[in-house]
Amino acid sequence: MNKTLQECDDYVGLLLKAIDGNEYLKQNLNVIITADHGMHA
Repeated sequence: MNKTLQECDDYVGLLLKAIDGNEYLKQNLNVIITADHGMHA
């Protein structure tokens, strides 16, 4: 994995861990992660 992808993965992991530690968020929050292929029109 390149450095940028690893950093993104780490940040998502931190976010999900924080959500998992909060019962209200865990039960009521939907996390949607999207991506863009990055090609310009």
